[in-house]
Amino acid sequence: MLLLSVLIMGMCTLLIGLLPTYQSSGWLAPALLVLLRTVQGFGIGGEFGGGALVALENAPSQKRGLMGSFHQMGTPAGILVATGVFSLVMLLPQETVMDWAWRLPFFLSGLFLVLALYIRDKLPETEVFQRSEDTKGAKQIPFISLLRQHPGALLLAVGARMCDAVTFNIVNVFGIAYATRELGLANEVMLTGFVISAGIQIGLIPIFGTLSDRIGRRPVYLSGTIVCAMAGLAYFPMLSLNSVWIAWLAIILTQAVGTGLMFSIQGTFFAELFTTKVRYTALGVVYQGSSLIGGAPTPLIALTLVGIAGSYWGAAVYVTAIAIMSFICTLFLTETYRSSILK
Repeated sequence: MLLLSVLIMGMCTLLIGLLPTYQSSGWLAPALLVLLRTVQGFGIGGEFGGGALVALENAPSQKRGLMGSFHQMGTPAGILVATGVFSLVMLLPQETVMDWAWRLPFFLSGLFLVLALYIRDKLPETEVFQRSEDTKGAKQIPFISLLRQHPGALLLAVGARMCDAVTFNIVNVFGIAYATRELGLANEVMLTGFVISAGIQIGLIPIFGTLSDRIGRRPVYLSGTIVCAMAGLAYFPMLSLNSVWIAWLAIILTQAVGTGLMFSIQGTFFAELFTTKVRYTALGVVYQGSSLIGGAPTPLIALTLVGIAGSYWGAAVYVTAIAIMSFICTLFLTETYRSSILK
């Protein structure tokens, strides 16, 4: 599944670089782009669950939080690499970029695809999976088993992750557009802020992972929902001050710290809630389910609430409300940092 998921992600990214232009093929070009991005959505579900479990199930029991957090560092690291590559491309003349140079970063992904396929082809199945009694005997459909065995934990985990999904889309997707169009901040200021935040988050993620090994997963995760609840109310007022430094501080506190506290241990925390047979499926459902329910419609919901409220407070209150819901869901989840994953 790891090989399949990375193949889906890598090939779709490579194919985006080969897409025809609108001038040459009309609406076929954007239709193919949407199709490839949709297929990538299936791939990321397998990427998140499979990568998290490789780290978790190979880790010593006292360091599962730390080892699991290394997998989560891939997202902010990917943001930095992608931003850096595109920044280099943008140094070329604008006409060259719009003509063909925009395709170069997508072609470069082909090299990463080959490397990822090589690494994952050499990975053995984890000892936890091999030793699990659930892998013996009659084979069952993992998703059906998941719904039968862990319905409560599944719903609570989806609810717990909603805060991360909604907050990220509010401050990033919706927030960038709102800050530049309505609050007068330059687009470069916002994008630079997220690059700085991603760099800081890379350093914070293993710290949060280690902390979860010391005091437990729930306290760390609950802290993230609390930070996001408060940051949700403060984020847009801070941006409205039209100060570059304050804008960057708002982004760092909300994304690097707030969502970082949750994101750093999601793979470990949620995986520990489920048995080996359904663990991979559960992580995919939790991650993609919360993204679909919470993350995907967030920009539209935020835009609607801002229109109703007449200001950014509609979006701010929405973030805080979701954070409170995730806080409650996390409270009802089992503490797992001392539990065995051999189940």
